[in-house]
Amino acid sequence: MVWEELCAMEQPRGFTPHQTRLLLAELARPGAVDLPPYFEDAKGRPGWYYPTRSMRENLAEIERRCHKDSWLDRAIRARDATQFVAEAHVAGALAAVREDGAVLTGPRARAIAFSEVPPATPEEGVFLRCHTTMRHIGALVEERCTPELVTRLYRQVCGDATQSSPSLSPIAIGNWFPGPIDTATALERVCHLMNSHEVDKADHPLTVSFGIQFLLGTVQPLPSWNGVMSALITRLFFIRSRLPALAYVPTVEVHRAWREREIVPPEVPVAQQESIVVVDGECDFSLWDATLVQLVRRQLDETEHDLRALFDRDAALLDRLAHNQNLNHRQRVILAAALADSEATFRIEAHRSVYEVAYATARADLLGLVDLGYLRYTRRSRAFIFTPVPGLLRHVRVRSAERDL
Repeated sequence: MVWEELCAMEQPRGFTPHQTRLLLAELARPGAVDLPPYFEDAKGRPGWYYPTRSMRENLAEIERRCHKDSWLDRAIRARDATQFVAEAHVAGALAAVREDGAVLTGPRARAIAFSEVPPATPEEGVFLRCHTTMRHIGALVEERCTPELVTRLYRQVCGDATQSSPSLSPIAIGNWFPGPIDTATALERVCHLMNSHEVDKADHPLTVSFGIQFLLGTVQPLPSWNGVMSALITRLFFIRSRLPALAYVPTVEVHRAWREREIVPPEVPVAQQESIVVVDGECDFSLWDATLVQLVRRQLDETEHDLRALFDRDAALLDRLAHNQNLNHRQRVILAAALADSEATFRIEAHRSVYEVAYATARADLLGLVDLGYLRYTRRSRAFIFTPVPGLLRHVRVRSAERDL
């Protein structure tokens, strides 16, 4: 229940809204799920959550739409989604380094990821290696998760790079403060969750991922860049789980936005800092879990909407260019992006990186669109910059009509 709604309701005689909230928590306790011991706070108080009806409905919907061979899973693996997946990797790596305080803009990140410019700072180097690892992390699906694997990934991605700003400090939420856990134990528990040794098959992968992020985010068992490693490990966990499409839903971003008060009531029931309630010497995580699940469900809606809009746009373009045998699928994606944004720019190196084709192939794709009159190009330094011609949509329609004559 939203806090404002509870406050507006008539309270039991002699009860304040806060006391009513505590009473509701006590009534929920018999049907609650006990959290593992590492969710005890600094005072040794154990944690639990009650799966509310809305939380159960949201988890069921996420399960239905993210399982293997669901529409979203198949759409992500489709050839026509290559650009969408490439942009998702950039966004995921950017969110990861921002977790650890790195300041990097979206356009700059995209230019680095697509090899248009080299990284100029340690943070940008970590971003690039995080992006590369995120793109190919599926290669680790069959490898057992061990502290050695996590450490190897950390060295591969972070190396000796230091952070210009310190890692996010361990979270303190309301009256709840993280309890002491040594770093070795924390890594072992992360690996247990990754390997499902401590996870019942009935547990939802999303709620299990909260445990992984909690351990890496609050205990911070690695020397630095724990936010980056949390994002990478969580993505690997989703790909290995029965809900692989969740790897492409921006769960890290919404968690950070809620934590940093970019998402506040009434958009969510409570601020994150008020989402854990202490009741009879125990910590009720119900609002914390339910709100995160709600936010992920919302992001799932947006991800599906964006992907369907992309496919609809491409389908409309394909309909116009149905008889044009001179265009390959990569060129159709470029044209679709150009039609959607008249100020879009395209570079050979970025195109080569996204589709993992030879430089000559990428160059031929873009110059072919120039020859057809859809793009024009200029030089900046030694690089070619391709942009849509003015009135591209009209030009596409005219060319299509000419072929129909």
